[in-house]
Amino acid sequence: DSLGGDSPYDQPGVLPSSRDSLLMAMDSQNSYEMQMTKQMYRAQIGFYRTNDDMYFSLSLPISYYKEKMDYARAVLDTTARRSYSMFAPSIFFRTYGKKKLEFHYYMNTEKPGFSTLMPIYDNSNPLAMRINNPDVKDRTEHDLAVRLNIKCDSIDLSYWVRLAANIRHNAWGTRTNYNTKTGAYTYMTDNIGKANWFGELSAGANGSFDKMKRLRYSIDGRAKYERSVDFDVAYDDEPVALSKVNTVITSGTAKLTYKLGKLTVGAIGKLTSRHSSGNRENFQRLNVYDYQYGMNVQYTVPVLNVNVATDLNNFSRRGYGTSDMNTDELIWNAQLSRSFLKGKLIAKLTAYDLLKKLSTTSYNVNAQGRTETWYRSVPRYVMFTLAYRFNKQPQKK
Repeated sequence: DSLGGDSPYDQPGVLPSSRDSLLMAMDSQNSYEMQMTKQMYRAQIGFYRTNDDMYFSLSLPISYYKEKMDYARAVLDTTARRSYSMFAPSIFFRTYGKKKLEFHYYMNTEKPGFSTLMPIYDNSNPLAMRINNPDVKDRTEHDLAVRLNIKCDSIDLSYWVRLAANIRHNAWGTRTNYNTKTGAYTYMTDNIGKANWFGELSAGANGSFDKMKRLRYSIDGRAKYERSVDFDVAYDDEPVALSKVNTVITSGTAKLTYKLGKLTVGAIGKLTSRHSSGNRENFQRLNVYDYQYGMNVQYTVPVLNVNVATDLNNFSRRGYGTSDMNTDELIWNAQLSRSFLKGKLIAKLTAYDLLKKLSTTSYNVNAQGRTETWYRSVPRYVMFTLAYRFNKQPQKK
């Protein structure tokens, strides 16, 4: 930036005088050189058992690390060492049959990067200074889930229920301080003392209404509670405050499918609600709803042996704070496909978003507020694909 584009640093042929000029433009205060040596020793005890009715595994790995880092910077030139042990147990259990039970648990611990613990600061951007925190502790995550599947004998019905939870201790967040006089931000990574966690309960069922199993249904729903704690922005000399957000998410999906010969017709309906509240004074309570409804048709023309498929779905959002997010998008897709050479060659012609209603911007509400995502893609297009499938058996000797 200081020298402009006339002196390419990464191309051959740079004269010594030009190289000296380039080095003069280097920000030596915020540049550093680092060499790392890392040794890892791992031992694991495992127990496994399996038969026709169940599978069980218990893994108890222990890893020992030794790290050495030569770190040189304008304000610091040192050789640092650290050694630590990591323990990551996991349990998995599954049963087989008409009643299937599945359970898993794992624990994972992560240490901060060694170089991020160096007691230095980066002021290359005077309006956004980052300070390293040597006192950052490890973060630990516990994840567990249990699921039960049951299949009935007398009728065509299968249902399931699942319970899941995730707990995160000493999560890493960014402490942010804003100076109202200079307009500068100061950032520092630190541990959040409060635990971040969520619990989720979900269930579903599927089956048929008639003996011929032509008319089938599928329903499922879930309820999730999420506790999210993060650092709030502190102004001038204000003490560091925590932003605590409680979110309840509920959703339900219903599908109906009818199949007669080479004709398949389906319908879908889905509703998701999110309710969030926080302890910040400027936090706006969220009561938002996303819902979808639509249908799909698939038919194989007998004489031409051409498969015709189309789907039409409406995606809507309500309750958001801005009109940009409260939208309705009617999406229509269609596809023609045909197989040749006894199914080895398949040709497809697919048209996406025929009504040109799909937006390239996706809106989502995370645990701490609003998130926007832009997709750099073409929402409406036609694509032709040609695929050839072959199987080759090994020769018998």
